[in-house]
Amino acid sequence: MSDMSEALQQLATTVKAAAGETVTYRRGVLSVEITAVPGRKRQSVVTDESAIMTADQLDFLVEPADLVLDGEQTLPRRGDQILRTVGTKTYTYAVRVDGSLDAHDTDPLVTALRIRTKLVGVA
Repeated sequence: MSDMSEALQQLATTVKAAAGETVTYRRGVLSVEITAVPGRKRQSVVTDESAIMTADQLDFLVEPADLVLDGEQTLPRRGDQILRTVGTKTYTYAVRVDGSLDAHDTDPLVTALRIRTKLVGVA
């Protein structure tokens, strides 16, 4: 393992310990509890009428090795959900796929997945 790999892995471990939350990752009837780091991203779009629309989206950072369903490591895909409990409410986020973009990004050494989501429900 290179110095860069070790540094990225240490950084991912530190961020996960400091800011990680236990969430449930669900695909159909399969689910797994994992530690994810939520992160907000603000996105602005200019409409045809020259209006600027701004929306916040919530992404989750997870370690690829944690995302195991039915005994097999997997990657996020459309239709999957992340359930996040804050206080007494459970927020359900759907994994997003925008156009030709994948549902996730990785860093160059694949130490973390950034999963793009949108809020679809609150209970």
